[in-house]
Amino acid sequence: STGVEGNWMVATNLTDSINNILTWTDDILIEGHNFEYITLSPIGLNAMGSYKGEICYASDMTVKIETLDDTIYLEFGGGSRDSEKQRFSSSWDTETPLDIERVTAIIINDTRIPIR
Repeated sequence: STGVEGNWMVATNLTDSINNILTWTDDILIEGHNFEYITLSPIGLNAMGSYKGEICYASDMTVKIETLDDTIYLEFGGGSRDSEKQRFSSSWDTETPLDIERVTAIIINDTRIPIR
């Protein structure tokens, strides 16, 4: 696994964030990876799930955000995996904040996940 170990505490005000964070909790199968929990916010996308086989390819997946205006490519921002339990957690970041109200879909590799 990768990342920084420690006992971390982060404080943030999420009072006005309900319209700026989209969440999927349905299982979405993409190339042997089961995306069980996905969140999209103005700063990027986070996903947690499980995988089958010996290797986790989630960090190699291409993530794009489809908006009313164009398609925005996200950069892999980091993550971790537990090879014993075959679990992963990955994040992809934006260069500039996303306007969540203009997002129409998430595209992971070639799988399109519509917003509404």
